[in-house]
Amino acid sequence: FCPGAPHRCRRRRPLPAGKPMQGGDELFSEKQLFKSAVVGEGGEGAEWDDDDDIDDREDKPPQEQVLDEEPLTTAAAKKKKKPPKVVYWLETKYESVEDVAAAGENWERARTANADFDLLWVDTAITADRFIKMKPYQKMNHFVGMNAIARKNNLGRNLLRMKKQQPSEYNFFPDTWILPTDLSDFKAQFNGKKNKTFIVKPDNGFQGRGIFLTRDFEKISIDYNTTLVAQRYIA
Repeated sequence: FCPGAPHRCRRRRPLPAGKPMQGGDELFSEKQLFKSAVVGEGGEGAEWDDDDDIDDREDKPPQEQVLDEEPLTTAAAKKKKKPPKVVYWLETKYESVEDVAAAGENWERARTANADFDLLWVDTAITADRFIKMKPYQKMNHFVGMNAIARKNNLGRNLLRMKKQQPSEYNFFPDTWILPTDLSDFKAQFNGKKNKTFIVKPDNGFQGRGIFLTRDFEKISIDYNTTLVAQRYIA
C-alpha cells in the first residue's frame, strides 16, 4: 500500500539469495532485484519472466476500448422506399367510402371489376363462387357465411339454438321470438295482468329503421312474407 502515490506502487519482491541489506535501512534497487536470481519454494533459483519486468516509466493511461461501429449504409439503403400501390375496386352507393379510397396515398382504382385488385368493397354479401376465385393477397369487407350473424333473424335463431345446448353460457341476451314462426308463443306473452314492453325489428333493417316498441300485440302488423324479430325490452 502506497499512501499518496498509488500510481507509483510497486510489488515488493523477495530479496535475492545471499544478498544482505545494505546500510541497515537501505534496500537493493528494483532493477537489481528483478535481474537477480530468486530462490523458489523448492529451493532452486529461477529467473523472473519478461512479463513481470517493471521499469521506471510513468504509468500509461488505459487503452481506450474500441467499440464496434455500425456498418456504413449505402446511398441506396438510405433512400426511403415508396409504399406499394393499393389497387381497389368499389361496389358501393356510399360517397364516404369513395372519398376515403380516393384520399389514400398510392391508392389506385382498378379499371374494371374483372381486373386484378388488392382491396374489394361491396355493400352486400358476395356469393361463394366469387369468394373462391379470390387470390390469397386480396382482401374484402365481407366473408362467406356472414349472414348467419349479420341478419337479425338468423342471429336470433342461432342464439336460441345455442341456448338450448348450453343454457348457462348463453343467458346474456333477452327473450327472443322470430315472427311469424314463433307467433303463438309470442302472443301468449300479452296475457298477463301487467303488460310488458317488447321491441320489434325487421330482420334486414339498419340504422334504426322500422324498429318500434309496443305493449299491445294487436298493434303488430304481421306479414307472412317478411320476418320480424321481437325481444323483451330491458332498457
